[in-house]
Amino acid sequence: MQLKVVLSVLAALLPLAASTSVSSGSKSCKSSEFWYEERSCCLPHGGPSNPPSPPKGTQCPPTSHYWDDHQSCCVPRNPPPPNCPPPQCNKGWEWYSSLHQCKPIPTPSSTPPTPKPSSKPYGGNPYGGNPSGGSPHGGSPSGGNPYGGGSSGGSPHGGSPSGGSPYGGSPSGGNPHGGSSSGGNNHYNNNWKRSHKSRVASPCPAGLDACPIPGALTNDYECLDTSSELESCGGCASLGQGQDCTAISNAWNVGCDRGSCVVFTCSGGYKIGPDGKSCVPL
Repeated sequence: MQLKVVLSVLAALLPLAASTSVSSGSKSCKSSEFWYEERSCCLPHGGPSNPPSPPKGTQCPPTSHYWDDHQSCCVPRNPPPPNCPPPQCNKGWEWYSSLHQCKPIPTPSSTPPTPKPSSKPYGGNPYGGNPSGGSPHGGSPSGGNPYGGGSSGGSPHGGSPSGGSPYGGSPSGGNPHGGSSSGGNNHYNNNWKRSHKSRVASPCPAGLDACPIPGALTNDYECLDTSSELESCGGCASLGQGQDCTAISNAWNVGCDRGSCVVFTCSGGYKIGPDGKSCVPL
């Protein structure tokens, strides 16, 4: 009976002790600091101006956290909002709440396809240069070869010097597809040049912008969708265009919607501004 009474008293005192511990911990923080419950420590409001870099293979959420050497993890710049979602890591990284760090999202390994042996036809190759037999596509010297380089007969597709070959390189007649020196139509060559220039000018697929990679020794670039890219929202940040949504002060979670930054959640003590793109004090 006495044991039950003691256990009941202890159970009633545990929450009080926990709250007292939290209260005493928060009271130990300076006026310029806040109590971070998850790590039971005091952190400076706004964080340091030049925080240390995280270890290799680790990142911190750029909008809300920084690396703290004393805690050996990422800590927030401001108090987390109530019932806050997980902090936002960079593209290709994922937040691990147990580590308080962003880690790369593992990519599935792709197995290269097994090469298949080529099948070698038996007998005469109808498209090769078999000297025996009248090959319809080979280079047989005998007979009027309609596709080869026969010396006799007017070859409609060969390089025969006689007759106006519509597909060959005959010097006589206006050849629209060959290398004729007289009456040659450059329409197809000009179209190819224009198409080639357009491909060179736009190295990325349609809908993506070629943004130079800062610090690259060569002219390397990355193809970005600037309509939704957080760090180059609305244009290439490396070219001084658009906006870096991850640099919005006191933001917890942000996004890039059709080339414009939006704030989803602000840190504790802040609320979303009237423009929806900033965080203002409560």
